[in-house]
Amino acid sequence: MNTFFTIFLSSLLFLGIGLNPVNYTMSTKTTSAKQDNDWSLVKEKNNIKIYTRSVENYVLKEFKGTTTVDKPLAEVLSILTNPDEFGKWMAHFTTSTVIKKITDNEYYHYTVADAPWPISDRDNIALIKITRNETNEVTMHIKSVPDFIPHKKGLVRVPESTGYWKLIPNGDNSTTVVHQALARPGGAIPDWLANLGVVKIPFDTLSSLRKWFEQ
Repeated sequence: MNTFFTIFLSSLLFLGIGLNPVNYTMSTKTTSAKQDNDWSLVKEKNNIKIYTRSVENYVLKEFKGTTTVDKPLAEVLSILTNPDEFGKWMAHFTTSTVIKKITDNEYYHYTVADAPWPISDRDNIALIKITRNETNEVTMHIKSVPDFIPHKKGLVRVPESTGYWKLIPNGDNSTTVVHQALARPGGAIPDWLANLGVVKIPFDTLSSLRKWFEQ
């Protein structure tokens, strides 16, 4: 169970991951479906908080995770936007590459997650757009675009996911990290089973990120 969720949900929730920061709007269900006061705190441990909420017409719950790392914003952003480093702190990915670069702040990221038998491996194409507002907060908008390239034999394409990473600089040179996502897994995976990972995966992801910077 743990191996399955680490592999499968990490791929779709990390990379198929809106907000409406200054001068930019990405149409997603994450902001329009519910108000912020609908979140329920479901786990708090090791300076990490995980919230979830139900969204109409979705069986898989939406999650939001928050933590603070003792590194400046630029350093945190460099890890999140580096596909070569991605596989070093997120396990079980066989492929992580930028397949089309529009600008330094807008590109298409392709990943393949190696799933254990009998689950089919998943691949995902995410359109990533990075924006910065007037208070120097950076938002990394991530939205799956499943038909951007032809489907590949033997892989199940993640059909729908949307969300963001938000980095908030603090006065003590640390960075608050917010990670929010809503997704449909795709393939023959029961929704109730996938929903078990909605708390575990963001917690493990933020834990891995923190450990990376503590090395």
